[in-house]
Amino acid sequence: MSRRNRKNKLIMKVIVYVGLLFMCFEFGSCYEGYPSLVEYHFSVKKDTVEKELIQVIKLNTNTIPQKWNEYYTKFDFTDDKCIYFKETPEEILRIGFVGDTIKWEKDSTSNLSLFGWFNGDKWYFSYEIDKVNKNRIIKRFEDSILFKMKYKYIKEEKISNILRDIW
Repeated sequence: MSRRNRKNKLIMKVIVYVGLLFMCFEFGSCYEGYPSLVEYHFSVKKDTVEKELIQVIKLNTNTIPQKWNEYYTKFDFTDDKCIYFKETPEEILRIGFVGDTIKWEKDSTSNLSLFGWFNGDKWYFSYEIDKVNKNRIIKRFEDSILFKMKYKYIKEEKISNILRDIW
């Protein structure tokens, strides 16, 4: 086998291994097909976190304006939450709990995913958001919503976002 063929084989193996590693870290970390930007792990049930979350959102955010209704209402979702921030930059963040009703009833813990961002023109998901906006969005969500909740969490940035930021 020539040196070039061995090099090409090695490159292919590395690509396959990195792909498998990526899939292992990300499998189960998607929310309705969208990779999470970040996940927050709570040590209490989903329903308990959700009740508190809804109260904090109502007290600290605005109602989504009519001009953005078509972007907000076109999704077929029941458990997602869209959080509208009127202050500059005006934007919507899309969050949701990871899992389904069977998982939520069974588990004593819950995972909340931040996975979408609407900037007034279109929706962006984790793989489309640059590092500067990603950090700003996460900070805004944590400062405006999560820090005001009585339940503490463990934050998990997704490996795909970390790898993307490195490359």
